[in-house]
Amino acid sequence: MKRDRTEGLAGGHADPPELPDELYALTLHQPWATAVAVLGKRIENRSWAPPRRAVGQWIAIHAGRAFDDGAADWVASRTGRMTTDGSVPRGAIVALARVAGSVTDSDDMWFRGPCGWLLEDVVPVEPVACRGRQRLWKVSPDVRMALEEALKSQTKTVIVD
Repeated sequence: MKRDRTEGLAGGHADPPELPDELYALTLHQPWATAVAVLGKRIENRSWAPPRRAVGQWIAIHAGRAFDDGAADWVASRTGRMTTDGSVPRGAIVALARVAGSVTDSDDMWFRGPCGWLLEDVVPVEPVACRGRQRLWKVSPDVRMALEEALKSQTKTVIVD
């Protein structure tokens, strides 16, 4: 018997996430945004806790224009994956993640504190160019639409016997 199955989304998701009408984003310097998107970084360090409205919600992970060479060395020493200034997207949304909560202490190698945002269900996306901002910021409707298109293009239906 043949049945349809959706495949192709990175991050192990069979179906693209349903984005909220008002999608918010968090800008991270590189290589931290790439570490969230593809290297398993599930804690984002901030000096402030996520707003209550963000917990349980999808947010976009935006790669800012800044690149931190020291951070790249740290990531390479712990993951064996080298990121360089020219090898990672900048000025673009690179992933979606659900905010699960926050911690003030953790043994996770990515935690540096003082507050770690817990990220789950991370879905890397083809970079969608846009300008970032500080703190948690609202994604414009045209960028949200481009993200939905990027998610759709990352999924495909295959026939399984």
